[in-house]
Order: sequence, then structure tokens, then C-alpha cells
Amino acid sequence: MRKTIKLENIKCAGCKNQIRCHLEGLVDNLNIDTSSGKVTFDYEQDAQVIKAIENLEQLGYPEEGNSDFSHKVKSVVSCLIGRTKG
Repeated sequence: MRKTIKLENIKCAGCKNQIRCHLEGLVDNLNIDTSSGKVTFDYEQDAQVIKAIENLEQLGYPEEGNSDFSHKVKSVVSCLIGRTKG
């Protein structure tokens, strides 16, 4: 099944790397567009993918429309971590 979600607070390659690390192995054909915030992937197991998307929200990357100030702060920290993993 193919899915596209739009996430808030994706700013750079560090953010992209954090998202990739959390979805890698659970989805196929992962594409993360930092300019639009769109994340597109193929998947088979709904429960694991839903849990991974929920974890992204905890890292500061909620789905569009669910963002608040705390998500922005968390995303800065996650971005920095993503940069060190890259």
C-alpha cells in the first residue's frame, strides 16, 4: 500500500535523517521531501507504521495541523541528533 503524509517542522537534512531512521526497515520506497514536508512510502504492516508515525510526533514531527510550540522545540533537538547520525 502506498501512503503520503505531510509532517510539520522538517527543515533540513538532519530532520530528514531522523525521520528516515525511524521509518527505515518498516517501509519501502521511502521519499522525504524537506521543502514540502511530504513523506511517501510503501508499507504492509499498519500497526508498526502507525506506531512509527506516532513516534515521529514525539520527536517534533507531527502530521500537518497537529503542531504546537513544544513540537517545534523537540524538532530542533531531533534535527541536531539527526545531523550527528548522518
